[in-house]
Amino acid sequence: MLRKFGWFDSLSLIFALSEEEKLMLYFGKRLLSVSFMIGVLFALNVNASVTYIGIDKTTQGDWVGKYGKDGAVIFCNKSAHGADLSIPYVPSEAEKLFIKGLIQEISITDSTGKAYGYIWNATPGDDKKCSLLVDKSSRIAACVSGRGWADLTISLKVNSTNYKVSIYCLDYDKVRVPGQDTYGYQGDKLPDKFDINIGDHTNGVYISWEVTGQEPFKYFAKKVGATVNIVTSAVFVDEIKTTSNVDPASKLLETWGKIKQNY
Repeated sequence: MLRKFGWFDSLSLIFALSEEEKLMLYFGKRLLSVSFMIGVLFALNVNASVTYIGIDKTTQGDWVGKYGKDGAVIFCNKSAHGADLSIPYVPSEAEKLFIKGLIQEISITDSTGKAYGYIWNATPGDDKKCSLLVDKSSRIAACVSGRGWADLTISLKVNSTNYKVSIYCLDYDKVRVPGQDTYGYQGDKLPDKFDINIGDHTNGVYISWEVTGQEPFKYFAKKVGATVNIVTSAVFVDEIKTTSNVDPASKLLETWGKIKQNY
């Protein structure tokens, strides 16, 4: 009669193995673990990509309803005016400058270290180029910037594997006409070529990228010519819905959990 092979039988077999066989079994399991984790890391990176979408020169500060459905950060907090930004940056919900949504963390630095915040006008009235607050009650003309002529980097962690990031840049005091070269990427290496030079942004422009994978998205802005400094006024996140939005790493981790149950 056949009977189910249980844990007691497995234990008996293990005790019956020679020392060499036990060692082979041990390293075999370790190799399986390492191979699986390599597979997880590969799955995280093989699907990671950043694709430049385009530039929007018409929406200006009226972003509500068009951008930021799944997260919005309007710069900058009153406490950040003229001051170094904390790392990571902590947006202010109390000042109606933040919709958390899928945003997990945002860090802002310049090429010399910490970036800083600046408020040009806290009460610009209905000046269309100034960003609306999240409740549309008023607007603000403000930014984050690099010290002096330093380049600016914004790193964004998002709880999604397929989303759009849009950066709003406003040259409120009209001194940055040559614009700035902008890059969207993942990882540690800056791409060889920028995505777009935004040129004149005295009326405000949005630059957007589609991002896939779990690698944080990075935005890099580089000074061009006699531009005084780099400025960025807001960041927006919109998840991209797909018919099969399955995270391969999650599937692998689920499979690994089932494998471990059998050891």
